[in-house]
Amino acid sequence: MSPRRFILPLAGLVGLAIFVALHAWLPGTYRSVLTAIMIRPFADNEPFVDLRYLFVTAECWQKGVDVYVINPCDSLGSGVESYSPLWLRAPFLFADRPWSVRYGIILDGLFFLSLAALPLSRRWQDQLIVGAAAFSSVTIYGLERGNIDLIMFIMALTAGLCVARSTPVSVAGYCVLLLAGLLKFYPLAGMVLALRERFARFLAIAGVSTAVVVAFVLVFHEELVKTARNIPKSSYFGDNVAARQLPGGIGVALQSILHGLGAEGGLADALAGSRLLIVGMVVLLCGAVGIIVIWFVRQQASRRAIHALPSPTRDLLMLGAALICGCFFAGQSVSYRGILLLLALPGLLALAWDSTDRRSRRISGWTVAAILLVMWRLTVIQALASRGLQSWGAEAGGGSAIAAFTWLGFELAWWWIVSVLTAILAALSLD
Repeated sequence: MSPRRFILPLAGLVGLAIFVALHAWLPGTYRSVLTAIMIRPFADNEPFVDLRYLFVTAECWQKGVDVYVINPCDSLGSGVESYSPLWLRAPFLFADRPWSVRYGIILDGLFFLSLAALPLSRRWQDQLIVGAAAFSSVTIYGLERGNIDLIMFIMALTAGLCVARSTPVSVAGYCVLLLAGLLKFYPLAGMVLALRERFARFLAIAGVSTAVVVAFVLVFHEELVKTARNIPKSSYFGDNVAARQLPGGIGVALQSILHGLGAEGGLADALAGSRLLIVGMVVLLCGAVGIIVIWFVRQQASRRAIHALPSPTRDLLMLGAALICGCFFAGQSVSYRGILLLLALPGLLALAWDSTDRRSRRISGWTVAAILLVMWRLTVIQALASRGLQSWGAEAGGGSAIAAFTWLGFELAWWWIVSVLTAILAALSLD
C-alpha cells in the first residue's frame, strides 16, 4: 500500500488535534479561525452540536417525551425530531451527555482515516484537488457540527468499496448501504449500484431491500409521518443545496441585481414575486438537464471512457452521483451534504486526465472546478460578509447586487454538477 494514501488522513488528524487544543486553551482563536473558514460555530463552547442533538433527543425519548412534538431536553433550540426513528433506539446514544464530545472527536477522526480508502491516483495534482475538497469549508462545517452525514459518507464509501468484491463482501456492502438508508433515508438512492449485478442477483437484492424498507415503514409508520412533517424548510438564500433554490430565488436575486445597477420600480419589483419566472426557470433548468443527459448518453466515446475506469473508482462515481442527485432533487439539504461529492471526485479526475475522449476530459474538468467552487462556498460568503457585501441568511444579501451575483453563480455551479452526474448515472445505469 502506497504511503501517499496516508497523507490526507495524517493531515486531517493533525488538524483535528490543533482545533481540539484551540477549543480547550484558546477558544477565541478557535471561533475566529472557524468563522473565517465557514459559518460561525453554533455555540461558543459547544462543538458537535448535531451529534449532541442525537444524545439529548434519545434521552428525552427514553423519559417518555414525544420528541416529534416537543423536545425540552434540547437547550440549543435545534427543534423537534426529524431523523429516522432508529436513532432514538441506538444504544450508544444512551451514554452520559459528555460522551457526545468524545464521540464527535472519534467520528471526525474516522472520517479522516476513511480518506485513505478513496481511489488513489498516480498524479500528485489529483491528491491536491481531493485534499482541497476534503479540507474545504463545507467539510469543516460538517466536522465542527459532528453531523450524521459524516457517518453516511463513511458507510457509503465502505459499501462502494465492497460491492465489487467476492459475494459475501459484496452482500455486506449492500447491507451497509441499506442500513444507511434506514438511518438517513437518502442513502437508499445508492441502491442503484445493484444495477451492476447480474439480473438474478439484482432481483434478489431488490427484493430483499424492498421487503426491508416496507417492513420498516409498516413498523414505524406513525413516527415516519411525524418526521416528514418536521423536516424544516429554509430560505432560498440560506445555507442549503436543492433544485428548488434557483427557481424559487431567481426573482429576488434579479431584483437585487437590478436595484444594484440603479434600476428602480416596476420591472425589478415585479420579478421578485413572478410565478411565471419561477415556472419558466424550472422548465429551462429541467430542459437543460435533459439535453445534457441525452447528449451524454448518445456519446459512445464518453460512455466507453466511463466504463474504462477501474471498478472501485467507477462504483464510487456511480454511488456519489446517485446520492448527490437524489438529495438535490428530493428537497433541501444543508451544504455539508456536499461531503458526498468526495465519492465522485476520484472518478471525475480520472476522466479529466485519462479519458481518450476530449469532450469527456473537458466536461469532467469543468465539473471538478465547479465542485471545488461549491465546496469552498462558505469561505467566499464569509469573505464578502466581512466586507459588508453579504449578510448571511438574508435574502440575496439584503439587496446587495454582489451577493445576488455570488448566489446565482453558486446555484448555477450546483446545477452543472448535478447535470453531469445525472448524465453519468444514466449512462452507467443504461449499460
